[in-house]
Amino acid sequence: MSASCFVNVPLETIGIHPENNNFKIDGLSIFSGINNNTLVYVSKQFTGEYIVPSFVTKIGNQAFRNGQITRVIIHSEVTSIGSWCFGASNLVDIVLPEKVVILASSIFYNCLKLQSVKFSSSLTNISASAFYGCSSLTSIVFPPTLVGIGESAFYGCTNIDIDSSQNTNFYYGNQMLLTNQKTTISEFFGDDSNLEITAPVGTTTIGSRTFMSKHLKTIQFQGNTLTRVGDSCFASSTLQSISFPDSLTTLGTSCFENCQSLSSVSFSNTCPITEIPEKCFYNCKNLQILTLPTSITTLRSNAFFNCIQIGDIGLSNTHVSLIENFCFMNSGITSLSTPTSLVLGYGSFNNSNIAEVNIKCETIPEDCFKNCSSLSSLTLNEGLTEISDSSFRSCISLTSFTIPSSLKKIRFYAFMSCSSLKTVSLSLHSSISEINGGTFADCPLLQSIKLDPSDTDFKFNNGALTYYNETKIITFIPSSNIQTFVFPSSMESIGSCSFYNCINLVRVIFSGSRINTIDYMAFYGCTKLSYIFLGTNTHVTTIGSNAFEGCSLLNRCGSITCPSSTIPLFVEHNISKRSFRTDCDIFCESLSNTRSTFISTITLITPFILM
Repeated sequence: MSASCFVNVPLETIGIHPENNNFKIDGLSIFSGINNNTLVYVSKQFTGEYIVPSFVTKIGNQAFRNGQITRVIIHSEVTSIGSWCFGASNLVDIVLPEKVVILASSIFYNCLKLQSVKFSSSLTNISASAFYGCSSLTSIVFPPTLVGIGESAFYGCTNIDIDSSQNTNFYYGNQMLLTNQKTTISEFFGDDSNLEITAPVGTTTIGSRTFMSKHLKTIQFQGNTLTRVGDSCFASSTLQSISFPDSLTTLGTSCFENCQSLSSVSFSNTCPITEIPEKCFYNCKNLQILTLPTSITTLRSNAFFNCIQIGDIGLSNTHVSLIENFCFMNSGITSLSTPTSLVLGYGSFNNSNIAEVNIKCETIPEDCFKNCSSLSSLTLNEGLTEISDSSFRSCISLTSFTIPSSLKKIRFYAFMSCSSLKTVSLSLHSSISEINGGTFADCPLLQSIKLDPSDTDFKFNNGALTYYNETKIITFIPSSNIQTFVFPSSMESIGSCSFYNCINLVRVIFSGSRINTIDYMAFYGCTKLSYIFLGTNTHVTTIGSNAFEGCSLLNRCGSITCPSSTIPLFVEHNISKRSFRTDCDIFCESLSNTRSTFISTITLITPFILM
């Protein structure tokens, strides 16, 4: 049984069955173990001074946690005290027995009233978070035997003074505690936003959370010995600037996260660091001066999230090959031009100030440059095979770009709402096979896709990009002013999402006999589409799901003319049977007249539109 069973439970009475020999009670205390030598729990009802019984040699984990005791008298035969033993209690002072040589983790965690602790002269280790949050602790003396201090052992001890004069393994000075043979800054106890500190000579490491939420202005390093800065080291601190030496190899996760005052970070040109870790500069809103060392190859997720003032940080001079999810989201970065092949993460530049992009990569992931309102120059190099959903959505300053020959697929909404986009060019020998729905939706200035005059792989006619032999439509420009589209006689299939959200399209006419497939979401969202004509020799055999979703006008009487054998296929895809009637009443007179006109003049319209 552990004392954790009774955390925050103010037991008034404790009872044990007479036949249970595993435990013993003594008023408001529980004991267990050989000869009941382990103090397991002391009730929260116990106040004032507690004297540990003479038969106890061990005090268990959390025994006094959250308790009301102010003092504990521990005799000399006690050999161990468990983790969290006095955590968050009202303990004021304590003398530790000589046989307790290790202080367990969090043993005095958040003891806000603890003022004085006297260590055993044989103490060897103080474990992690041992005195975490003990803000009233004023002084301690390190015995000569102490060799190890765990992470955050004295975090939050803002009033402490440490006497390390008897110990050669540790150093306390200038409000800093150095551990690991005086090479690691483990704790900082300062509280002055204007404080400029200098790390001692020989410092190789700054531990995790050492300066977290602390007040200081700058820190300087002497010589080239610093190699590592731990996780969350300066997070939420008032640090304003820092300059790293040549020796730095590692920055920890969230190292400078939420440093609202940080404006300048300097790396040496010869610094060998290769990675900026996750959330390293997350939400450093005032960071303006930073140039990445050329050795950088990896930028982890959220590394510069919301760094709205960073500008050009020298990416083009690095060897970066990986930029992870949301790395520069909401940031002020202005350009991305890399000489090497790059892997980009989801939303990595979403809503940033980037104005110029010139990259070589295989895939541009979802939302990568979404909402980049300043992006005006885009160069997509050979090797790119796919642009994913919403990659460049709402890039309102983008006016043109060229599809490289290697690009095969452009996914949903990739360039949606690029309101200034006017020119899209297709490279010779293009591999493009899919342009999904909404790719160019809400791009009012885009009326065509520009092809090289010598292109023998593709054609662009009547608002549509097709293969050169006109057997398949790849996409129809949604903002095209064309209201009537006549499919070439050679057309065999209408690709998925080909006419997605083409809000100006009113009529489509299938003039040939080879058409057999209307693919997935082919006419999705064509809200004005009110008439479809399929000739007697046109035999559609496949209609994909949601092909006519959102085309409500196609359910009006007489809105579709087709061979009777095709009617069941349309009906299967939510087209009303009344759409195929030829005896519509006067309510549908206007539609019927339109229908009659198309039927009677189809042979004249077809060659005119296809020119």
